[in-house]
Amino acid sequence: MKKKLKFKDKVYFFSLLNKFFYSFVIKSIAYFLSKFLIFIFIRLLFKNNLSYILFKSSYNFVYKNISYYLNLRSDLEAVQQLSFIRDKVIIYKKKNKVFNKKKKIIFILNVAKSNLVTFDHLKKFTKKFDLYFFEIEKNKEDNKFKNKFLKKNNNFLIKNNIKFEWFKRNFSSDNLSTKINKLNADLIIFDNGISMIDVIDKINTKKIISINKTSLFVPHSKIDLQTFHQPPWPYRIQGNKIYNFKKKKIY
Repeated sequence: MKKKLKFKDKVYFFSLLNKFFYSFVIKSIAYFLSKFLIFIFIRLLFKNNLSYILFKSSYNFVYKNISYYLNLRSDLEAVQQLSFIRDKVIIYKKKNKVFNKKKKIIFILNVAKSNLVTFDHLKKFTKKFDLYFFEIEKNKEDNKFKNKFLKKNNNFLIKNNIKFEWFKRNFSSDNLSTKINKLNADLIIFDNGISMIDVIDKINTKKIISINKTSLFVPHSKIDLQTFHQPPWPYRIQGNKIYNFKKKKIY
C-alpha cells in the first residue's frame, strides 16, 4: 500500500515548492526583465526629462535584480552598463580641478559603529590634511553608538581639529552634497555603496574612492578607485589574473 503524505510532509513540500518558485522562477523573470530594460535604455535614453524619469523610477528595481540575481551570482557586465546609461541620462556636477594647499579629506565610513577604529595614527595627518568624518545613521540604534563614540573620542577630535558630523538616516542627498561642495574637498572615501550614488552625481570633489564591502562595485564613472573585500563571483582565474566579465577584464 502507498503511504499517504502526512500534513507536516505536505506543508514542508509546499514550502520547498514555494521557495523554489520565488528563488528561481520569480528572480529569473525579474533578472531577464531588468536585462531587457538595460538593452532598451542604452539605445533610447538621452539627457531629457522623460529619460531621467524613466531611469530614476526603474533604477532600484534593475540594480537589485542584476546584482546578486541568483545564488549570490552578480552580473557585473549589466551593472557596468547601468553606469554607461547614467552617464547618458544624468547631468553631473563637474569635478573641481583646483586642489587646496592643505588637502581636505572626507570619510564616510560609519566609524562610530566599529570597535576596531582608533584615531591615534591620525595625529600625523592632521598637520598636512583637514579631516572630516561624516556618519550616516542607518537605524535608531545607531544613536547609541554615536553617543558612545563621542564620549570616547570627542576630546581627541577637538584637540586635533578633526571635524565630525552626524546625518539622520532619512538624510537628503541635496543637503549632504551641498555640505561636501561647500568644503571644496579634495578626496572623499566612502563605504556606503549604492546609497551614495545620488550624492556622487552632485558633488565636485576631485577624487572619489569607494571601499566596497562586497564583490559589487558602485556603478558610477565619477569614482576614481574602487576596492573589494572579495573577488566578484562567479569568476575564473587565468595565470595571476581574476576575470568576471565575459568580455572585459576586471583585475
